[in-house]
Amino acid sequence: MAAYAALVSLTNTIAMEQIPRPLISHQISIDGGLIEALQERVDFLVQFLEEGWKGSKGLEDWIAAAAHGAEDAIESSVVGKFLAYTSQTEEEGSILLREALEKAIEDFDCIKDEAMEIKEKSEIKDVHGSSSTFVGSSQGGNNTIVGFEHEKIRIMEELTSRSRPSRVAVPIVGMGGIGKTTLARNVFDDKLIVQYFDIRAWITVSQEYNLREILMGVLYSDGPGNTTSKSFQEFTNEMNKKSEETLQELAHQRLSGRRYLIVMDDVWDADVWYKIKRFFPDNGNGSRVVVTTRLSDVANEVGTSSHKMNFLGEDSSWDLLRDRVFGQGSCPTELESIGKTIAKSCRGLPLAIVVIGGLLAKSEMTLEYWEHVAEDVSSAISLESDEENYLDVLYLSYDRLPAHLKPCFLYMGVFQEDQEIRVAELTKLWVSEGFLKPTEGKIMEDIAAEYFEDLFERNLVLVSKRGSRGKIKSFHIHDSLRDLCLREAKKEEFFCIMKTDELELVEEDMSIQRRIVVNKGEFFYQFEEYELLRSASCARSLLCNAEDILPRPEFPLLRILTVIDKYAFKPNEDADKYPVEDIFRLANSRYLAFKPCWSRNMSSTFSVSYLRNVQTIVVSGAWTFYAPSEIWRLPLLRHIRFKSIHLPDPSFMDNRAVLEHLQTLMNVENFICSDEIVRKVRNIRKLKIRYNDISRGRCKDWSSYRANNLVHLENLESLSLHFPRYNPRVKRDSVLNHLAFPQSLVKLTLDGCGLRWEDMSIIGSLPNLEVLKLEVNSFEGNEWNPVEGEFLRLKFLMINGCDELKQWNADYTHFPRLEQLVLRFVCLDEIPLEIGEIASLRLIQLEGCSESSVFSAKNLLDEQESLGNYSLRINVIVLVRAMEHGTKVESSASENFHVQISQDLRCF
Repeated sequence: MAAYAALVSLTNTIAMEQIPRPLISHQISIDGGLIEALQERVDFLVQFLEEGWKGSKGLEDWIAAAAHGAEDAIESSVVGKFLAYTSQTEEEGSILLREALEKAIEDFDCIKDEAMEIKEKSEIKDVHGSSSTFVGSSQGGNNTIVGFEHEKIRIMEELTSRSRPSRVAVPIVGMGGIGKTTLARNVFDDKLIVQYFDIRAWITVSQEYNLREILMGVLYSDGPGNTTSKSFQEFTNEMNKKSEETLQELAHQRLSGRRYLIVMDDVWDADVWYKIKRFFPDNGNGSRVVVTTRLSDVANEVGTSSHKMNFLGEDSSWDLLRDRVFGQGSCPTELESIGKTIAKSCRGLPLAIVVIGGLLAKSEMTLEYWEHVAEDVSSAISLESDEENYLDVLYLSYDRLPAHLKPCFLYMGVFQEDQEIRVAELTKLWVSEGFLKPTEGKIMEDIAAEYFEDLFERNLVLVSKRGSRGKIKSFHIHDSLRDLCLREAKKEEFFCIMKTDELELVEEDMSIQRRIVVNKGEFFYQFEEYELLRSASCARSLLCNAEDILPRPEFPLLRILTVIDKYAFKPNEDADKYPVEDIFRLANSRYLAFKPCWSRNMSSTFSVSYLRNVQTIVVSGAWTFYAPSEIWRLPLLRHIRFKSIHLPDPSFMDNRAVLEHLQTLMNVENFICSDEIVRKVRNIRKLKIRYNDISRGRCKDWSSYRANNLVHLENLESLSLHFPRYNPRVKRDSVLNHLAFPQSLVKLTLDGCGLRWEDMSIIGSLPNLEVLKLEVNSFEGNEWNPVEGEFLRLKFLMINGCDELKQWNADYTHFPRLEQLVLRFVCLDEIPLEIGEIASLRLIQLEGCSESSVFSAKNLLDEQESLGNYSLRINVIVLVRAMEHGTKVESSASENFHVQISQDLRCF
């Protein structure tokens, strides 16, 4: 929803400009009364949209235009004054800003009047006032079930199980179009189910439900004493004469004493379950209620265990497509290969397969036509006019989202098809875009995490990888949902995508675009696309997925520039100045992520004096940068990630220079954790330090780094300490005596620090530690004797390259909550059998480990399975160079003992 995003963005922009910047010149002063009046109107309209009131598209466009106008005025005034690129006097600039804000207030007043009129006319949809559709028996149609036969069997077993005589709710959950309704219908109409249950009722609840009509659906059902012999109209006329209380009594009476099956299809709110379940008596005879929903939280509210619908595999996808196109007939041999390609392109979504199958069934059965469809299956589906329900089904997932999630969902369309998206990157972009509504007592990163979790619970994102703490690290979205994002974004002018082969935009269109995505596989320089791009005067975001060098940015109001993992800008061959300096002159920027192109003139220093609003700086590439002293004067800075960066001593800075919003500081070299720095980064959550000076012999006094002061970083959750190659000239006792960890640590990574296993108590005593990664030479010695009462919350343990370790005398009491154990290049004599007794342990992974370690793990697994524990899985990765050892291990493979031969472990 572009209107909501524009209003919240304006709110965040106003808030940012009111933050004091005592050490930064060129600030603007805005009349407080004017800002208060503007914010009051913005807050009203934000609430109006959050409550679900809807006007015409023209009204939403008007809201967005007014919000953009006010934001443009504020940011243009700030940037113009800061960069001094305008000839206006300060007084002239203030007058123009005031006039623009007054105009915005006038527009908002008119919009507010129209919004009030909408409220008075009650044009909002009543959540409980619209009708739901219900049927009492099978509606017929093509309910062929392909690929979900096992799920059908599992559900039927649960429905007919006599081991649970009480009434049970059985949720079926998954994204829109994945086949929940088809599966439920197939179960509902199965002959065994028809014979087993006395009464069956099918109720389609949908987003808007009516309790009265749901009760009528129960009464208009198959079974003894049914009323389905009457026409639907006769039944409705009769029921409309009765009160809702009477219908409640009749429904309860009809179900009492009988074994019944109720299917509540397409449930969007657990509230309907709580309101209706009291009319479903628990007769103690195995009655069941099946609920289909797209929302995981609804499924969790309704039942104790859910049936999660997954995507079809390639074989099942082809079976479904072939069935849809040819029915009982056979597929011509020449079409089979391209048909499988088309089926694969649907990414396992049954709805997409059914739609494309309907198109192919009506088309010419020629190889040329099928190849044409295979070139762009998504477009073929979208153009299939007879299957509008396909678009409607997908759109419901978007339309049902609350206002604050709609911009966040649409934004996922800026990423390329099939791209694995890092959650951390996405949420930082949301923050910088200004999508997130501030909540008192919460930082923006936590709000963003909640938003993402909500989208996940709605089955709109698919997990690609999980981190060591079990949180989603990266994800992707189904192609069909991405197409929905692109379609709605274009309709709302939320962002535009530039492609060389689709130059439909003209300069007038570009002048209003605020977010531009450059997807290009060819050279993007000195072409008409660049000239078109330069006309985007209102651009706030430039997200580049280009595969080549891009020209320099020329957008003074740009907030977001991202060219991750690509070379960013072409060096100016006629000048010594390197374009990195141009990037750091984007005075309105909040998010900068790029990889600089190498130049002989490249400097390892840079200036941030212009970056008054910057929140995130990500610079990839194998260069070491030296940050200027001005970096301590950036009050909004939240995340710093370089390949390698040195920070200056802040001791000479004014005490007011505090980075109170700083959350992430990655790959800082030889970090001196002085009292002054602790005060300036007191809210930091994630810190990664490399002590190269020690490893290179430049510093022999470890105490000078003041690492004991880390204990005062009371919000620090993740810490990585790296000594790339342990230098024996640095005494272990020196490290140990000047190292202290904060109690807040949840994740700790150590590399090369050369401690002894008997020193482990300084880590094991950390009360909140969940993840511990011990890299090469982090600990030395051949025996580790853990102490009971430590590592009470540890869930993930990795030991990598500690090749001296031979004996590990651990049992279940030492790691009571351990879930994953990863051993890499470890030569243990054996993994203790007692480790298998940890109730929470689910995975042991061994990579390049000794033969004795691997076979002791197999013995551990065998013992657990003999005791009935089949939840533990062991993965073994063997290097090709240890092939003889690998052959022995492969022969021991089983369902829970997986063996993989690898060329190189670096990919894991």
